[in-house]
Amino acid sequence: MKTQKTTFSFPAGTTKFDRCEIWLSDYLRKSPAPVKPMDVITAGENAGYCKAMIYRAHQSLQDHIYNTEGKKAPSNFWVWKE
Repeated sequence: MKTQKTTFSFPAGTTKFDRCEIWLSDYLRKSPAPVKPMDVITAGENAGYCKAMIYRAHQSLQDHIYNTEGKKAPSNFWVWKE
């Protein structure tokens, strides 16, 4: 999958976790198709977030992120839902 390059300007006092949540929601919203979790992790690491933080952000946003096959299924994809 082609890496999406996104630049944000965050207000002062925004935590790195908050920035990760914003990045993850934006990344999935802009994705034209469902994304494999490891592709999200790779893109997130390239954006400066560690794997654990991305998974915590995923958990925090669980009302908006749909797992197509269940969390641990090898064929799972992440999809943003409003």
